Amino acid sequence: MLISAKHKKMLGKCEECSSTAKLESAHVQGKERPLIISNILSQFIEDGMIRIDLTDFEERFVDAHHPIETTIRILCSDSHRKYDNEQKGRVDTKDSKDMEAVNEAKLIGELVSANMNKTTAIHLVNEKTGNHLQYGTTLFSNINSAVDTWWLEPLNDKFKTDLFFILNHPDTKSLFLFHLPPNVITDPKRLFYQRNDSDYSKIFIEKSTAKFVDRKGFDFGKYKVDTIAY
Repeated sequence: MLISAKHKKMLGKCEECSSTAKLESAHVQGKERPLIISNILSQFIEDGMIRIDLTDFEERFVDAHHPIETTIRILCSDSHRKYDNEQKGRVDTKDSKDMEAVNEAKLIGELVSANMNKTTAIHLVNEKTGNHLQYGTTLFSNINSAVDTWWLEPLNDKFKTDLFFILNHPDTKSLFLFHLPPNVITDPKRLFYQRNDSDYSKIFIEKSTAKFVDRKGFDFGKYKVDTIAY
């Protein structure tokens, strides 16, 4: 796994038994690859279809693993097998790798279907509040299971117009609705992290039911206009 190669080289030994032989990367329980992938994909569902740029997906997938020490364990092959069996109850057989790939794809599909998605969230907000939010001018985020944050990536030009976004809190079954009037944010490049490949801001809001503050300090709380239970 290229994402963890540098981390593996830095540690240089198994985190479980200190062996230096056949080191492998293992996802921490609750931050497995299917959860990370399904969380990303659920935010790009429009009329029942997933529409996401592959470059966008790749950057989000890589970022979702950081800080790497919270999502990945470096283990020798024996410890990795034991860890997987403890977490999944999986028996290691000759065909297990092929079956694991099939099962993972199926699991991702099931998780995407089970998650709240952007289309459903917009429909619920409009139905319960009388708003008329549109897909193209509304952002949506589930909580990223790997890093416990909501994650939004608006094009910087969108701050020049009315911008709405919805944050889903599945634990409380709540949708938090926010409205940023035009030009409240005039210099997003100064306020937020930026994507490497294009003119997009990367907003990370720590999981909360009361405070909605970006990692770089911008307070979105004052722009929350409604809480919708579902």
